Amino acid sequence: LDIGFDFLQKRRPRLYLAQEKQSNDAFKLRMNELKKFKSKHGHCNVLYSDMNHRSLYNWCSFICRSYPIYVAGTSKKAMTLKLTEARVQELLDIGFDFLQKRRPRLYLAQEKQSNDAFKLRMNELKKFKSK
Repeated sequence: LDIGFDFLQKRRPRLYLAQEKQSNDAFKLRMNELKKFKSKHGHCNVLYSDMNHRSLYNWCSFICRSYPIYVAGTSKKAMTLKLTEARVQELLDIGFDFLQKRRPRLYLAQEKQSNDAFKLRMNELKKFKSK
């Protein structure tokens, strides 16, 4: 029985179009949030320790992890955010640093403490050697 339906047609289902629109809307929403953050703080480096912006921090981290994949020209199906040339340019225009190290402040404090201890020990060693 032929009812004239082409089962092999190559059209994108509405579901994918809806997901693409949702992804674009989500990106615009986060970009606006990042722009507000920059206007308030003067930079785009959202810290993990800032509880008011934890969700924005997670998004920025995801962007930073996605960037090498974008540059390499490969794609992972698991990644829901697709970086495009336009999106990358929009992020660059507001001063986003894709290569920044995103370490929680706790680790930075531990690193500073470790550096301070090292400097203290070096000074003690220098004093001992000069005797």
